[in-house]
Amino acid sequence: MNKNSFSKRALEYNQYLSKVNIDLPKDYKLINPFKESNKKQISKIANIFYNKYYSDNNPRRLIIGSSPARRGTAVT
Repeated sequence: MNKNSFSKRALEYNQYLSKVNIDLPKDYKLINPFKESNKKQISKIANIFYNKYYSDNNPRRLIIGSSPARRGTAVT
């Protein structure tokens, strides 16, 4: 893995997310896979994925959008 590759930076950010605490209103819950009971498996999978596909310094683009189900009934 490149010393300062995108994969290294992404995995460091995932580590940061594992420590994030956000106070939410009652009846709301934050789902954080990097902090939940499966965090070891999630971390292992993320490491394999990022090191396989992102261990370089190529430019990236992030596309954010919503994907509602038919008739707009999906929770996004």
